[in-house]
Amino acid sequence: MPVRTSTEAKGEAYRRVQTSSARMGKIASDVVGMMNGAGMSGEHLVRLRDDLINIIDHITRAQAVPGIADYAKEIEDDPTYDAPTEYATLKAAAETAKTTLETVIPSDGPYVSLYELAVGSGLTPRQFNSSAFASGDGLSLKTAVQAVADAVEF
Repeated sequence: MPVRTSTEAKGEAYRRVQTSSARMGKIASDVVGMMNGAGMSGEHLVRLRDDLINIIDHITRAQAVPGIADYAKEIEDDPTYDAPTEYATLKAAAETAKTTLETVIPSDGPYVSLYELAVGSGLTPRQFNSSAFASGDGLSLKTAVQAVADAVEF
């Protein structure tokens, strides 16, 4: 009889989503705090985008693992825990935040536009103060990132 690995695959997928969800929730909360406070650099937005891409990928992979829902109920010791719904909620919030981020931040190139601005013959780090997130597109982004934070329970 061959070695059974299905339980390990479920466990790995579940742990990956749980770990990256906790990280994503913390990052999203921190970013909203910066949006409400002193603002942030473009580097923070690039990191946020990368983390959103990662959580979307981890959830997508976990959703394809047969039996992940039952495994999650067993691990959480909660027969009512609905991992597929929770995963779908966080994934949808992350996708919305990623799309909003890519849409609302003015760009003249891919990553360089978030990191830096062309000034004369050089580049200067890009900064966003809290007023950039107080209305309009910036507020839309802050709302989308807050939805990601709200989709994670600590």
